[in-house]
Amino acid sequence: MRPRILTLDANVFIAALKADEKYSDDCVNILRKLPGKFVLAEPSIIYQEVCGTLAKRVSIDVARRAEKFLDLCFIQS
Repeated sequence: MRPRILTLDANVFIAALKADEKYSDDCVNILRKLPGKFVLAEPSIIYQEVCGTLAKRVSIDVARRAEKFLDLCFIQS
């Protein structure tokens, strides 16, 4: 079966990276199911939305980890 195209909102990535969000576990589970099943179709602005939000609300270190996480999500899908 051919992978389907999937678009996710930046909030899914933010919640997956911030363990104190209400739906953090659900978002992590969604992202774990992506490789091989879906192809992510996201504009490059998602990096700014996710990393910028995390840098403001959490820390620069978390934002940098998010950047690496996003690279893995988009490379594997």
